[in-house]
Amino acid sequence: MEKYDKLKTVGRGAFGIVHLCRSISDSQLVIVKEIPMDDLTTEDRIASKNEINVLKMLHHPNIIGYYDSFTAEKSLMIVMEYAPGGTVYDYLQQRLSQNMLLEEEEILKKFAQILLAIHHIHSQNILHRDLKTHNIFLSKNRKILKIGDFGISKVMTKTNASTLVGSPYYLSPELCQNHPYNQKSDVWALGCILYELATLKRPFDADNISAIVCKIMKGQYQPISEHYSQELKQLITSLLHLDPARRPNVNKIMAQTVMINSLLDLSTDIGRVPYKFVPKPTGGFSAALPPKTKRVGQLDTITASRSPTISSRSSSNSGTTRFDSVAWDGGTATDLSSLLTAPNTSAVYFWGSGVKVPALLALPQGEQTISTVSVGRTLKLGVTGNGRVFSWENQVSAETLISVDSYLDGGKPTESVLVPKLLEGLSGVTITQVSCGDLFAAVLTDRGMLLTFGSGSHGCLGHGGNTDATKPKIIEALLGYSVVQLSCGAAHVMIVTDAGDVFSWGRGDSGRLGIGSSETKSVPTKVPVPSGYKADLVKCGVDCSFVLSKEKIVLACGNNKSNKLGLWTYVKDGEAPNLVPMTSPPLCNEAISMVQTGTSHTAFLTDDGVLYTVGSNSFFQLGYQREDNAVTPQKVLALEDKVITYVGCGDTFTLAVTEDGEVYTWGKGRRGRLGRGSEESSPVPGLVRFQNKESMKIHSLAVSHGNTLLIASHQKQL
Repeated sequence: MEKYDKLKTVGRGAFGIVHLCRSISDSQLVIVKEIPMDDLTTEDRIASKNEINVLKMLHHPNIIGYYDSFTAEKSLMIVMEYAPGGTVYDYLQQRLSQNMLLEEEEILKKFAQILLAIHHIHSQNILHRDLKTHNIFLSKNRKILKIGDFGISKVMTKTNASTLVGSPYYLSPELCQNHPYNQKSDVWALGCILYELATLKRPFDADNISAIVCKIMKGQYQPISEHYSQELKQLITSLLHLDPARRPNVNKIMAQTVMINSLLDLSTDIGRVPYKFVPKPTGGFSAALPPKTKRVGQLDTITASRSPTISSRSSSNSGTTRFDSVAWDGGTATDLSSLLTAPNTSAVYFWGSGVKVPALLALPQGEQTISTVSVGRTLKLGVTGNGRVFSWENQVSAETLISVDSYLDGGKPTESVLVPKLLEGLSGVTITQVSCGDLFAAVLTDRGMLLTFGSGSHGCLGHGGNTDATKPKIIEALLGYSVVQLSCGAAHVMIVTDAGDVFSWGRGDSGRLGIGSSETKSVPTKVPVPSGYKADLVKCGVDCSFVLSKEKIVLACGNNKSNKLGLWTYVKDGEAPNLVPMTSPPLCNEAISMVQTGTSHTAFLTDDGVLYTVGSNSFFQLGYQREDNAVTPQKVLALEDKVITYVGCGDTFTLAVTEDGEVYTWGKGRRGRLGRGSEESSPVPGLVRFQNKESMKIHSLAVSHGNTLLIASHQKQL
């Protein structure tokens, strides 16, 4: 004990004495548990050493940290983290004496931290076996919870344990019957703790153990206050189900709607949070630019199901990217000019599906910034600057689509069926990325958690089946991973984590999942990345997928018809079930910064802003005047003198943005695909007309099937 000064004794138990000490080396307050070894039975000695072994395995901000252990004065000393706020039991007793129930928000915030800790414990194949409010400790401000006391925890070496252990008030029915048990026994204790947080009392209490066990076996307890939500009541009921098979595991608890906001809103200052999440651009391949390269800053990337994008975004000198947008609530046409007079305001333009020129879309009322948009076959989604998700939905006779060109020429606003509506089920959650599939979508939070909703066909929601989800639901299989980027194809999804792991799921034919087969997967499945490559970003096509390595090499899998993947060396007009490096010249020697693919063609953009296309040219979507396909990537000569900053591919057309803010389109023109005022197809790039172009700066765009969404800012009045 020469390294520590004893300050006072803070507890005594069956195993020994607990001291508050100060470390001599750094003056840090620590807890030292002193366990006299001479007085212990063999079983007690094993339990003491077990606690050390368990503590060494666990590293989490909501678990009491282990510092050291040693023998002194015939006693085992265990040095641990000090939590000065006391125990949750003491805190609840204080509230009970004041007759003050906790607000539901505080209950869920505290329970969320307990869940995260138990998730970590169970992920290490450990049962705590003595969860109770006495063993959950609080920080000084009583906002941070830390689980401790692992003296009787058990590392599971088989399916079930069988030793009767734990505090009687928190014993599960299977323990009371001396039946084998597993992690669901800890879940029962979680139910008891959640009930205690809501009522300040234990659910099963009596004067003797026999009476306690009798109450537990009946599963009867007083209902919680009507002050609390039905969702909280249902959660307690599910955790305290007598049948362990009917109790949810920790992953399913965390995926409950009532828990989502609390889990996602936890402050990041609760300790050494084991996330290494760094926000990345939505749906794009990000690559650093050479210092001499001229590129438009503040470029965001957009996700799309029919025309996936792999692209880059650069930021301002401050290191942040700001997106501004016009707040338009469907008022009179005279509102338009006043809304576009402020410096650096931005607007969302739309064309396609019969809209032949860029038209201004409305945003939710009160919103003035927008960070990104995504468009699928049936969905159009946007994310506001403060991380709220909304959709543009059909509604008859709503004057919300304003044609800038027709307005400036004296025309009237165009009637449209597109009305912005905030997405339900994500209140209080900050979304950083969104991606649309054909009939579903995925959203990514700033904490690296992924949620999906919509049609569950082909297992594309990742929830383990084909069930639809009307509201965003956390993908349980990805809990514990920090997702940094995602992309949805027509019926499949691919994501990359902060550790560089790639997962995919959904429809698997053509080898689009990259897992070595054409199997459909309803849960995230790890994708093998070829040796020597480190995955950085991912992007899905209609029937294919791309991965950009940190070395700026493109890897691809799926349908290679017309060599749209650039894999002619490996497979000709066939399928690549695994990720394969793209080696088609001349791009095999280029650093790729963006890739986007349509139904049967692909566009590649180099770091120097040079655009190449490959694949089918049936509608001149490659930008070449000749009608034949290109089996090797060819430079778009008509834009050779331009520095391209962004590229997008629809089903049979292509779009490019220059550093000067010019937008060029070419390919099939039917139903306004090209946004150039007619339905004629174009074999060469042609300008999309925007009013007062010199004041407009394009920030991002989304292209899918036959539609285009584009975010631009205007510094001057139109």
